[in-house]
Amino acid sequence: MPCTVINIDNLANPDITSIEYSGAWSRITHWLPWMLMGQAEGHCFYDCSMGAYNSSEILSPKVRAYAEKHFPEYFAAPKERQICRFFIACK
Repeated sequence: MPCTVINIDNLANPDITSIEYSGAWSRITHWLPWMLMGQAEGHCFYDCSMGAYNSSEILSPKVRAYAEKHFPEYFAAPKERQICRFFIACK
């Protein structure tokens, strides 16, 4: 069940090109076929939190330092539009 918190006035404002939000998504489901669990008791539980913020300052210094070292591309907007399909990394 998805849950998102967003300022609706900002969402409707055509002058704003980026909106802060936070949200969560969760799912409970039977075993997936590739897990080869057959009819065994149990289930899968997925839980995800997400968000977009106007500043990376919201990150703890430790997380920010790790991200800057290992994923510097996420600290600048892409120069051109990238379309990803089928979980293939866009480079």
